Amino acid sequence: VAAERDTALEQQRRAEGETARLASAVEAAEVERDRAVADCDKAHQGLARLEEENQSLADGCRAAVADLSAAKAAQAEVEEASVRAHEAANSAEARLVEAV
Repeated sequence: VAAERDTALEQQRRAEGETARLASAVEAAEVERDRAVADCDKAHQGLARLEEENQSLADGCRAAVADLSAAKAAQAEVEEASVRAHEAANSAEARLVEAV
């Protein structure tokens, strides 16, 4: 009976040790999980910032394209006005030559 009791107590001590080891492993896994969740949160925040920056850059590019289009249109108007001014000058010169 004493041997059985000693065996049972030894098994109980082993089981308690195994339970403690498993509890420690669970705790360590929970700590790792919490770190991973925190890392994911940081990554999501970084991604959100990058998406905002990307949107801002895209908006800036659209504005720059619009400005470039407006500048090209203004350049075309200036070139047309220059052609008309040369034509007017040539016409005036021709009238002056005829008058003389």
